Amino acid sequence: MSKYLAIIKDSLREALASRVLWIVLVLITLLLMVLAPLSYREDLTWQMRDNDVPEWPELMVIVRDEAESTKPSPAHRIWSLLPKKHQTALAKVKIPGVDQDAQNPFEFLRVFGKFKREINTLLQRRDFYDDESFNDVQMLSNELRELRGEGIDELSDQEVARFNRLLMEASFPERIRISPPTSIQVVYGWSNVLEPFPQRGSSVRESVQLTAAWVMKWFVGAIGIVIAILVTAPIIPQMFDPGSLHLLLSKPISRWLLFLSKFVGGCAFIMIGATYLIGGLWLILGARFGVWDANILLSIPIYLFVFAIYYSVSSLIGIVWRSPIVCVALTVVFWMTCFILGVMKIEFETRIWNKTRLVNVIEVGDTFLVANEMGISQEWDADSRQWQQVFVSQDQKEARPVMMFMTSIPREFRPVGPLYDEKEDRLLSATPMFPPTKMNFYVGDRTSDWEAETAITAPSGTLGMFHEENGDVLVVASMGLYRLVGDPTKKQEPIKLWNFTIPLSKSSPFQKVSPEEPVLLTQPSMATMNQSNHELALYTRASITIVRKGDDGQYVVERTHELDGEERQPAVIGVGGNTLVVGRDDGRLQILDATSFELSHEFQPEGPNQPRFINASPDGRWFSIVFHNGNLWMYDAESTEFKKARVTGQGDISSATFSRDNQLFVCDHTVRLSRYELPSLKLVRRYSPKLDWLARFYRYGLVPLYSLFPKPGELDKTFQYLLSGKETASNNRSDMAASQQSLDPWTPLWSSALFTLVMLIAACVYIEWQEF
Repeated sequence: MSKYLAIIKDSLREALASRVLWIVLVLITLLLMVLAPLSYREDLTWQMRDNDVPEWPELMVIVRDEAESTKPSPAHRIWSLLPKKHQTALAKVKIPGVDQDAQNPFEFLRVFGKFKREINTLLQRRDFYDDESFNDVQMLSNELRELRGEGIDELSDQEVARFNRLLMEASFPERIRISPPTSIQVVYGWSNVLEPFPQRGSSVRESVQLTAAWVMKWFVGAIGIVIAILVTAPIIPQMFDPGSLHLLLSKPISRWLLFLSKFVGGCAFIMIGATYLIGGLWLILGARFGVWDANILLSIPIYLFVFAIYYSVSSLIGIVWRSPIVCVALTVVFWMTCFILGVMKIEFETRIWNKTRLVNVIEVGDTFLVANEMGISQEWDADSRQWQQVFVSQDQKEARPVMMFMTSIPREFRPVGPLYDEKEDRLLSATPMFPPTKMNFYVGDRTSDWEAETAITAPSGTLGMFHEENGDVLVVASMGLYRLVGDPTKKQEPIKLWNFTIPLSKSSPFQKVSPEEPVLLTQPSMATMNQSNHELALYTRASITIVRKGDDGQYVVERTHELDGEERQPAVIGVGGNTLVVGRDDGRLQILDATSFELSHEFQPEGPNQPRFINASPDGRWFSIVFHNGNLWMYDAESTEFKKARVTGQGDISSATFSRDNQLFVCDHTVRLSRYELPSLKLVRRYSPKLDWLARFYRYGLVPLYSLFPKPGELDKTFQYLLSGKETASNNRSDMAASQQSLDPWTPLWSSALFTLVMLIAACVYIEWQEF
């Protein structure tokens, strides 16, 4: 054994003699020295930035219009506290898009910049708040109420600024975006870098993990691998130099063990460099960011494993051609092949395949429609055995090319609906305009083959549509509840009097039916209807509110419940019968009594993997919970049994909804729909479309070819999984309904290990049979 250890030491000495190695070590040291002063500080969020107010000119107009008012209001309070000089400038400036004679944009930009700076100055004043000005403001935020209860005199300067910022958000809910409680200030040494950016403190750890995975993938996994190949490429070919091989083989050693010793020597050398770099990064993350996560050190064996994949190819080439240059060149070609195949597969899945994944089933009379990730509705064509698009709006057609390039489609691009209006035999949908500034309300009749037409805009911030007990359509929006009472396809024509046209404001077909104290729904938020008793469950700001329809047609608040944890936490809910199921962002499922909100059971069946959809059957007995990792679980409220559903497609399920007769629709394998009986889960019917040419290329061409090659480029997903414990990665932490990227952590590991083993066996066989 000692003779093989001596060979490993010789391999290390050969690598240590390389100038490239010392250059790399110096560069690693410089990199660590540059990163060491980097840190962050967590402050309360109070400053108003450009993107915090989507329409600054509108806010300026609201404040300017209060100049002559004597009635106390938030806008009047802002005006009264502005310096006289700025009051004069604001009163005189012509605002583009508002004032017709606005011709000097430079003057507006100057006043706008001053106005924004003055607002941030006012937020720091302890006398900003007074009871008269803010008496009518609804302080729905728990944080705002708590700060107000403590008293201004007891608050620190930062808390005062935060309190005033929350006052502004509550006073102008449609003008100012809701902010998280804390912001992150990047610090380099003793100096602040950039402006603070709003982010929850709990998100810093996850952001550091994602950044660490990105660094390991590109700087360590890509650049580092290329450098490592350059350094170690000569080790195997030099073994065949005149005199070296004969000297080695003159000793009683095995040829294949000689080769493996050289291989292990190269890997051991790389492990030293990787430990120095990754260990240094881990110390910086712990000392400067407080992230003492030992799992980060797992990237050392992962990096070593990625190197071993490429080095096995380089070693086999070195035995055959015995040239370091050929080793490097062909290994780079191999790396490019793996990279191109990996990019093709990931891009196909992300941009095309996943966008066509079915996520909803809508019953339309005696038939049904399905909807995919982009919100495109489709119906089954039995003759062609394909899903055919129907009820596609013009806005969806314009936004589709953009959505195809999105990794995950955000709520701002997703339509609400379609909903089938049985009374009028039509489909209804609220679809964001492109670019998303407001939502158009689309209607499609059966007689017109569901052709989508629009004449009006949907209520601002529409996030759900439901059927009331009598069949009327209820629209849930961020600012309230609305009932569809008029004709949404009718345009109101202006009145013509002689040669004059008198424009009239368009009467809305939506009747507001909100409770007297409206529930403002700010993200993250959602709504769902209890089909058993037609109570509406609303979620926002870690609060669940149950409202019901009163005798006069207006909705009233029945009861509320506060969830534990942060106010801005996302969640998904489902309600049926007397059961409320809450899906938390840490993977927990809480079963609550829908009346008393008493917790009866709590499960975490998929670990930290988040639930995406929770649906209840019309009779309130069954609940389907689809997780982002593609697994479906069922909860039986009658027996309180919770178990994984015995259906096909587990691991690739994208939706599970219930029919009116309490059967289960399950969407899996992207475009397949199955219908099951309950409680037996017996398959009733399956709709599995034929593969088109693009799908056949993916399934029978790209996937098999991709499976033959190792996947070193995807081992960063294994590292990310080891850090978070999640099988998916999210690009939108505030929206649990948005699709997440599958990490598939173990497939690249096993396939790459098998490939490396085959390369090493081939090299051992070749060196045993070759004459030297």
